[in-house]
Amino acid sequence: METLAFPVLLELKSSRRLFVFLLAVHGLATAACLFTPWPLWGQGLFLVLLAGNFFHARRRIARQPRRIILAENGSMRLDLSPDDARPSENLLLARARSGALNLHWLCVFSWREEETSTGGTLVLLSDSFKTDGAMRRLNVWLRLKQGE
Repeated sequence: METLAFPVLLELKSSRRLFVFLLAVHGLATAACLFTPWPLWGQGLFLVLLAGNFFHARRRIARQPRRIILAENGSMRLDLSPDDARPSENLLLARARSGALNLHWLCVFSWREEETSTGGTLVLLSDSFKTDGAMRRLNVWLRLKQGE
């Protein structure tokens, strides 16, 4: 049985499955729009809004943290530096909020920064991690910290 040795460093990467899912959903919405009885200007407006939504969602996915450091006391540090940058010394100190979704292939949880009231949501699939077993460590940590 493996135990969590704190601090736990989780290296993240862009998920190809999440990008394919995002592309498929927007493609289905585009196809559905083309078969609606809406006037041409309505279809065009919807398609422009849909394209804007796709690029906005893609940009938000690209801005997810590249490293998560989990602490024993329930806090975590998020490194929001870009891929090509060196690891940042000033990491964002945050706490996971309750209500995380933990599946063996998907992890969705909200976080809130400790100094301010800003926060966000992380959507991590099994291919979002650079090492094997990292998703399991995150799921165990989230379940332990939700009980507190």
